[in-house]
Amino acid sequence: MKSDDIDNEELTRLLRKFGKAGDRSREALAAHRKFYDHIARVLDRQALQATNYNEDLAVTAVQDAWLRILRKAETYDPARATVKTWVKDITYKCAIDVLRKHYKHNRNTPLSNEDAASAKADGDAMATPTGAGHWLATAPVSDPDETACDLPSPEDRAYGSQLDRVMRACLNTLPTGDGPNYRLAMELTLEEELSYADMTVRLQEQTPPGVLINAEQVRGWVRAATQRMRRCVSAKLGWERPKRGGPATDQMETRA
Repeated sequence: MKSDDIDNEELTRLLRKFGKAGDRSREALAAHRKFYDHIARVLDRQALQATNYNEDLAVTAVQDAWLRILRKAETYDPARATVKTWVKDITYKCAIDVLRKHYKHNRNTPLSNEDAASAKADGDAMATPTGAGHWLATAPVSDPDETACDLPSPEDRAYGSQLDRVMRACLNTLPTGDGPNYRLAMELTLEEELSYADMTVRLQEQTPPGVLINAEQVRGWVRAATQRMRRCVSAKLGWERPKRGGPATDQMETRA
């Protein structure tokens, strides 16, 4: 049996254990904690990708998704999808719902001069798609009734396609070359099972001879790339940039 099958069987067992209605036993609580430890990074990463790496929106999306997972644990069908695919689908729908509300609230809010200048400095060319993957093209694997977050409307799907194009364009404005390889660092964050140690090895392979990097530097590259992506996408779509001094929880810090 493949390791992925074993992992999914274990996740399914945990989901069944804590998903029983009214079960508040120690065993159920222990299963709940273990399941969360296994799945938290999957939710965080999916929410960050779907919300344009807006940490505040991603936190809200994960909170909504986790409540839906708790409510719908008994409805999970392993014949239709793996546990990870199921929770990613729920998280994606919740993130798009949060993003849609944010977009509708901020779509007419002009950028400040500082934000506009920062975005222009990060690059304004609409480039062609890269191999980073279709960030917002997560195909639904469950019926709308099985998750409390609504599916996007046709209008919102069109907006999602626009956002995807803009994000690809902004990704291509990130620096590569002999300096910090922000673009590759951002692309590597999309790979589910990569730790910072794994990312460091991959990035070191693309670094000029004689230049050594470590995991802490890679963390800094990811943070800087995330900030540039946010400014670039916000400028192109007319979003208001999150206020400075607010919560700055770095979801990427959950990597090993």
